[in-house]
Amino acid sequence: MTAAKSYLALAILRSPISEDLLATLSQQAPILGVLKQWTSKDGLTILAFQTELKDFQDENSQTPKSLDWAIPRVMGFERCLRTLGERVSYWPFGFPCLFSDKEKIETLVHHNHEKIESFFFRYKNCQEYNLLVEVAKATPKTHPRETLPSGLSYLKAKQEEKLRAETSRIENIKKARFVTEILEASALDWKEKKGGALFENPDLIAHFVFSATMEEALDLESKLQSLQDGFSAGMKIEITGPWPLMSFITNLEEDRPDLTPSTKDNSSEANTHG
Repeated sequence: MTAAKSYLALAILRSPISEDLLATLSQQAPILGVLKQWTSKDGLTILAFQTELKDFQDENSQTPKSLDWAIPRVMGFERCLRTLGERVSYWPFGFPCLFSDKEKIETLVHHNHEKIESFFFRYKNCQEYNLLVEVAKATPKTHPRETLPSGLSYLKAKQEEKLRAETSRIENIKKARFVTEILEASALDWKEKKGGALFENPDLIAHFVFSATMEEALDLESKLQSLQDGFSAGMKIEITGPWPLMSFITNLEEDRPDLTPSTKDNSSEANTHG
């Protein structure tokens, strides 16, 4: 019995990539199958791995496979997107977005053609970057303790701790505001991310994502470094990327019985200008 073929969608592009780049991407994630590209009836290029459905589902079940199975595949998928982003602009698919045949991908692309073209127009040569704003670690200052009765000493220590926490909170709000002013002036789009594992870090002031070209990202990094140097209280700013523009794509509207649902972006609206 022939195994059921399916297509793992990787990206949508304005035009075909070179055979050399296609080969490079294929070599970066051979575990995902054979990478194919073709032109849709709307003139857009579709990149997708031809794979087998059984590789993405347990036997006799539609339950996704284990984390150990997923990690190398997700890493290979993201590696391909990052390499692609170094060369061209693209609309990224989330992992895993499976289709039973090419026609179903083309139908989805055709139905969302105007939205995809608008994305390419706005985000030409842009990628996504993460921006973390944290409290810089400093050596705590020691002060000579006053000789007070134990009860008064405890109350005074609690009052001082409360005052320090409130002062730190106000200072952190100020720092985050200055960062957003720079993002507003220098990034194409940006948004603040809330929740998630990062917020278990007590030193985290804010977490942003922004879209920009490489030149704009470097300029923004320089401005943020000057801001960081200007805060005597201490602030650490870290930018990572570039990453696929996952935070700035909207859902592709679909009307199809599919093998697995597309990745949904339920994040809040981005701040935009330009």
